[in-house]
Amino acid sequence: MSKVWKAAICGMLTGAILLSLAACGNTRSQDEWLRGAGLDAEETPQQLYELALREEGPMIVYTESSRIWDVKSSFEVQYPGLTVEIHHIRGIELLEMLKSNAETGSYHCDVSICSDTNGIIANELVPSGVLYKYVPWDMTDKILPEFQQEQLEFVRELFVLFYNSEAYTACPISNWWQLTEEAYYGKVMMPNPQDSTSTYGFISAVLRSDDYLLNAYVDYYGGPPPLQPAQTASEYFMQRLVDNGLILTSSGTELIELVGAPGQAEPPFGLTVSSKIRSRDAGMQVAVAWDMEPFVGSYSCNSVMLARGSSHVSTAKLFIRWLLGEADGKGAGYRPYLQEGAWSVRADIQSDAAAEIEAFTVLPRDKAYAYQNMDAIHAFWISLYD
Repeated sequence: MSKVWKAAICGMLTGAILLSLAACGNTRSQDEWLRGAGLDAEETPQQLYELALREEGPMIVYTESSRIWDVKSSFEVQYPGLTVEIHHIRGIELLEMLKSNAETGSYHCDVSICSDTNGIIANELVPSGVLYKYVPWDMTDKILPEFQQEQLEFVRELFVLFYNSEAYTACPISNWWQLTEEAYYGKVMMPNPQDSTSTYGFISAVLRSDDYLLNAYVDYYGGPPPLQPAQTASEYFMQRLVDNGLILTSSGTELIELVGAPGQAEPPFGLTVSSKIRSRDAGMQVAVAWDMEPFVGSYSCNSVMLARGSSHVSTAKLFIRWLLGEADGKGAGYRPYLQEGAWSVRADIQSDAAAEIEAFTVLPRDKAYAYQNMDAIHAFWISLYD
């Protein structure tokens, strides 16, 4: 393992300690709020609606998902008199804002919707009481158990490779190491991992699963990679990818527009979340490289959580129910998250994806690893540009 990889994680620990101290300082008010929130109460949608109408002002959602505007629209039609205010924020910034709110006691958020591929929600924000899980009592047996543990994950997505379907009838790349070859110099892009939780999650998963990249190299080149002392195949892969002119974008949306714009003779390739395939509805010429070997990509699951100090608890509960499709699965709020490139977490609802997510080989999820090695991973990433 490289010297950089052994960097200390004191910054991460300091942040966790500050959150713990903030939580301790507000224990009484936090306990009072939690009791009043009644997260285990067996309330019907009608009961919640009547209570929500008494709450003043809009309910505020922090989200990195643009599809939440569709949920907002159908929710406000279903429940006249209730208003949802969307704050669209990049994942890393969103998590920092939640931590800052908790440390200062300024509770501006009611509901958080974010990917936890870096493990901050599971390992920091939930234990310190910044975010709370609310699983409606009449949906617990319908949501797959693994997605309602320390947090409520409501949709499954993958971080995958996109290509331009107008320029290529099939993806010319099938092995991950091809992305590092001269033929694709300056032709590969992904969102900046210092802004995107999903990109960070992909890098973390790659570094955690070294055997996949090692075996892929041997399969493609016929022999072992020329590693430096203490260097892993995954570290070597990331170094070659950066050295091959990797382009960092500000978002997955920008990436898709660059990859999928029609009329390109030699379009770039891009790594981002699979749900971006929906951009085809807006004219983007994109497709996913589903046949990548030896894995298709990494997991990127979005969670929905109730924020501590919320002053719109009843509206938030009702909104979460709506987002999950309601107890009968017919609520329109879940529809935006059941399109191609996304998979349901409910046992009783299928998505529109052509294949089940279980059909793909995906890098294992390890949120504890992603969180515990966060500072080291960021230091490693920065070192690639030295």
